[in-house]
Parts: sequence; structure tokens; C-alpha cells
Amino acid sequence: LPTLRGVRDNGAAPCRMGAREGSARIYTERHDAGLKVLVRELRKTYPSAEIRKDVTPPPEVSSSRLRPDVVILFHAKRPSRFKYTRAMIVDFKVPFPKPGIYESKHEANVEKYQSLADEFSAHTETGTCPIFTLSIMSVGPNHVSAVNTLLEIGVSRRSVNRILSDLSATICRQNARLAVGGERALPPQLSSVEEEVEDQGEQLPLEEEVDPAF
Repeated sequence: LPTLRGVRDNGAAPCRMGAREGSARIYTERHDAGLKVLVRELRKTYPSAEIRKDVTPPPEVSSSRLRPDVVILFHAKRPSRFKYTRAMIVDFKVPFPKPGIYESKHEANVEKYQSLADEFSAHTETGTCPIFTLSIMSVGPNHVSAVNTLLEIGVSRRSVNRILSDLSATICRQNARLAVGGERALPPQLSSVEEEVEDQGEQLPLEEEVDPAF
């Protein structure tokens, strides 16, 4: 029969693993909850566009297995050899705030999705498919770059304030779930689980941060 020490040691790892898996699931749910808000707002912004959420590209465009958070496709309305007038890729992140985070997240996304963007570009009249990265901080105020990114995507300035508020409120609710689950969290530094779930990165200077209310 195993000793008490053996029983305790044998059972500890699965317990820790289960807790980490549960926390990772909640962090993923936090991202997905924010993404749902973003997609809802993009559909309001572009009601006639095809908004593809977390799916592989159409087979006529690419055989890639990559699944960007959002691909917006504007279908050509007049006869054309191109199926789309334009396209854009939008990836959503919920990183912990640290220096350089906005640039590093965007650079990683460009590296990851550039080949796919090139394939989409070949099927558009404009010949371009920009890649956007919208990062909403997991704690603290939103960064001014979140405002600029939404505007570049095409969201109206009067809607940006409301969208950022909705996204921040959604993230806060998910953070509350983490706290209740015992993941104490978040400031002054990430838990090890969150570091694994969120890509590591850097952030812009704090003086450029803006309140979620814009």
C-alpha cells in the first residue's frame, strides 16, 4: 500500500494541473467574451460585409489552417474578376499591460498572418488586406492605440467610446470570475497561467494610456 506521503504526492500534481487547466479555460473565455462584443460592433459598422469569426479562410482563397479572430470581406457588387472589393484581418488580444505590449502584439500578428493577408489581397479589387490588432488591457485603462485601431478599422468616432466601455466592462466581469476562482490576480503581475495563455509582449509608455471612457 502507498504511504500517506505517496498518496499526497501522487494526488497533488493532478490537482494543480486541474486548477491550471480551469484557469486557462477562464482566460480563454475572457478573450472570447470580448471578441463576441467586438464582432457584434463590427457587424453594426459593416452590415453588408461578410464577418468571419475564428474560422479558416474560404477554400477558393487559401488552404491555410490559420484562424484569425475576425476577417471582414466586402463582396464586389458589380461584375468583376475579383470576388471582393477589399478585405481586412482583425485580431483581438487581452494582454497584461507592460512596456511595448501594443507593438509586440501587432508585430507578432503581422508575422503570423501576412501570408494569409497576401492571399486575400490577390482576391480583392484594391489588392490589399490590412492586418489590425486590437488589444484591450486585462487590467487598468485602455491604451490610446485601441482608439486609433478602431478608427482605422472604420468604426465611427462617436461609437469608439461606447465600444471601448463595453469591452472593458466585459473584461472586468471575466476578471471577477478569475478572482472568485482563487486566481488572485492580476496586478502587480500576471499569474503564471495567464502568461502561458496570453502571448508575451511589451507595452507603450503609460502616459499614452487613456481611460476606458476615452
